[in-house]
Amino acid sequence: MTPGCAAASWVRPAGAATPARSAPDHHLSRGSRANATLARRYCGRISLTRAMRILVIGDSITRGTQGVGYVPRLARWHPDWQLTNAGVNGEPLRSIGRRLLRRLEATPAAYDVVVCEAGYNDLLLPTFAGGGFWFRQALAQMRRQGHEPLADAAAFEQAYDELIARARALSPARFVLVTLGCLGENLATGLNGPRQAYNAAIRRVAAAHGCLLAEAGAAFDQALQRQPPRAEFRSSFASIAFTDKFWCRLGRADALSRQRGLQLTIDGGHLNSRGAELFARAVEAPLLALAGQGQPV
Repeated sequence: MTPGCAAASWVRPAGAATPARSAPDHHLSRGSRANATLARRYCGRISLTRAMRILVIGDSITRGTQGVGYVPRLARWHPDWQLTNAGVNGEPLRSIGRRLLRRLEATPAAYDVVVCEAGYNDLLLPTFAGGGFWFRQALAQMRRQGHEPLADAAAFEQAYDELIARARALSPARFVLVTLGCLGENLATGLNGPRQAYNAAIRRVAAAHGCLLAEAGAAFDQALQRQPPRAEFRSSFASIAFTDKFWCRLGRADALSRQRGLQLTIDGGHLNSRGAELFARAVEAPLLALAGQGQPV
């Protein structure tokens, strides 16, 4: 989601043992039970005699090069899973959807599960129009590349509904849809209000198509309600496009968070270690249900 190669600004204008982890927060329990119920309907379609093949497709949150990635955590926890990370920085839903459909058209049976994370940039890209010169340039470049955000939550829901209908017609894979984590750690400001409408849309699309749900949105909301940020943080273009990536390559993502008074992210959206852990747990829950390891109903 960084401008140029990623459009993300949180400004407004095999065989190893699974590491022990603390139990997931109770807010995920209802979602886990619903996922387990759905998973039982589909369990005959996933062979447990081989590794579960999982495509994780999304934007920079999934790619994980800006901040800390959640997909590598899933790979460490479950070395028997075959995880393909298809995150691309900066893409809104339609761009992610085009890539997903091309993959499924080319190899319909390549994956047992598709995890789809999308929507951050549909909310973020329009804010670039009210930013400074370089934000406006980044938005123009993204549009020239065909990365057009959807206008509002209703358009987002319609496009997501159409995407999942087409994807399910192409592939026997099971689908997991991911709700959006925070866009700014102050839940009362900025894009977090519209984000709730987008998350509601994701939940409705998942329910309509029998998809499982990874409740990253609920996990982040609960964590930030318990421990609100000390101050509002707003990224500059230079930080998002250049300096944050430099520090993250040096393993300094968590140091950035501490300097900025942030709990789960380095800039309000891209994840730090704690945020990546929370996001990964949310995605892990429906995958465990599909693998027959979910919470009993």
